[in-house]
Amino acid sequence: MLADLGALLERELAVQEEMDLAGQVQQLMLPTSAPDIAGVEIAGRVQPAREAGGDYFDWFVVNDPDGGGKRLQVVLGDVMGKGLAASLIASEVRAVLRGHSRYTDVGDAVASTSTTTRHDLEANSRFSTLWVGRLDPSTGELDYVDAGHGLAIIASHRGYRRLYQDYLPLGMPVEDAWTKALDVLAEDELLVVVSDGVFDVLDDSFDAAEAKLEAILDPSLSCRQIVDKIVEFAVAEAATDDVTALAVRRVAAA
Repeated sequence: MLADLGALLERELAVQEEMDLAGQVQQLMLPTSAPDIAGVEIAGRVQPAREAGGDYFDWFVVNDPDGGGKRLQVVLGDVMGKGLAASLIASEVRAVLRGHSRYTDVGDAVASTSTTTRHDLEANSRFSTLWVGRLDPSTGELDYVDAGHGLAIIASHRGYRRLYQDYLPLGMPVEDAWTKALDVLAEDELLVVVSDGVFDVLDDSFDAAEAKLEAILDPSLSCRQIVDKIVEFAVAEAATDDVTALAVRRVAAA
């Protein structure tokens, strides 16, 4: 009896150790240093509901496919579910999107990522929302695709506006178009993207969620302060899902 209990405890400890390691690896895959491009301030934060989760953020520099120089690509992804399985699929989506983003626009990159990951998403009965933006820091031109994500806001002292497209997530039975939309991020504006873990504790409607999110945003704060404030708010409200926030601001190039 004691031997059986000891073996059971040993297995549980081994499983917990594997989960802890998966969470550590996932955190190490998140960007921590500033991107190699002038004119931006950026920060992101993930608070998984378990040791590992399906949320992630990313940023990296890409070449404009039309020859217009360097662009900053920012991503917030959310794979359905929590735990190790969701984290594995999130890592796959992240890697595939990075590979497809190097020399194509954001719409083509998302469409190609969907094609590549569709089998794995369907086989595991999962889907992944994505918000992908590509910013030219020198002009503020912002191309973006919202694949079923739904909560991205540009904030300034003048007010707020939502960046939204009515596209499906990746992994759904029907493929979508995922054509990029266009906007401009002014130098005094802040782009904020959050996951549905934040949305869940804000309210159950997009309009109410935006109103509450706007109430905790202060455009005078740094990007790091903004994402910390959002995540800590969601955790204090007893969020049960992974919580992620990403903030980007244009700044004068040194």
